[in-house]
Amino acid sequence: MNSTLVECDFLLRTHPDVGVIERRLRSPFDYRSNIEWLRGLATGSLANAALRIALHHMHLDSDYQLPRFVMEGLTRGWTFLKTEHFSISLGVRRSQPDAPVEVAVTAGAESVAVRLQPYPYDLVLGILHADKLDMQVFSVLDCVDADELPKIVPTSTQRLEQGSSIYLEAGRDVTISSLHGTLIYVEVTGASSVRLLPQFDAKSLQFSGWISGDPVASRIELLTRMLTDFEYKPASSLLLSLSHHQDHFVRWNSIRHLLRLDPEVGQPRLFEALSDDHPEVRDAAQRTIDYMTEKS
Repeated sequence: MNSTLVECDFLLRTHPDVGVIERRLRSPFDYRSNIEWLRGLATGSLANAALRIALHHMHLDSDYQLPRFVMEGLTRGWTFLKTEHFSISLGVRRSQPDAPVEVAVTAGAESVAVRLQPYPYDLVLGILHADKLDMQVFSVLDCVDADELPKIVPTSTQRLEQGSSIYLEAGRDVTISSLHGTLIYVEVTGASSVRLLPQFDAKSLQFSGWISGDPVASRIELLTRMLTDFEYKPASSLLLSLSHHQDHFVRWNSIRHLLRLDPEVGQPRLFEALSDDHPEVRDAAQRTIDYMTEKS
């Protein structure tokens, strides 16, 4: 048996689901062709077995730490199994005391009360426990032409209870969830497949811009922002190079950071952006130039 197909605790390998996963991964695997099977993984006994094994390790070693464990706001998440095609995580989310909280149910979502966006990856969500979880699902419509702005339409409203599951398609499905009490859930997350995601205002549901679905591009933006915040002038050549990146949102973020860090280098690049291949970069450059003209 090729153990490298699945990364998990060695004791979890005795669970029958792990054997099934390994057998399936020996053949070409497509996430969307296996949705019903993945739903079964999300609502089955695998997560409970992983948790029991973790508690066993903690009993033997008081310093034992869960691998791939994250804490963010009201969410606690732990990825206990990884493969090339998907990972499986156990999460706990609590609402604020005495008040429902509108949240995206996945760990790592931010400011969902202000902006909504689809996931960059396919996701199966299985509910192990929910005091009360109501979910609205919207779908991003296909744009007919390049100049059309993305739109979302409601597709379903449902209450998710213990034993239920839902599939959310990468780049298309958008959710708003109202949570009362405690939610315990399992995520079966596919590989990131959408580089650019539309964002929508949570109240009006109108398109409000784009955000990177690529973690590498997101890290680039974070790096350039930090270099700019620290006023690290030697980074201007790096920002200038990144202003020609293949992704238009990386290009524009690099230009606007370059304008702050080194205006003498940034301003010529800003005027060049008026001829950028992407309309959003051209529009942002024109609005920036108009603002600078008004202030001068």
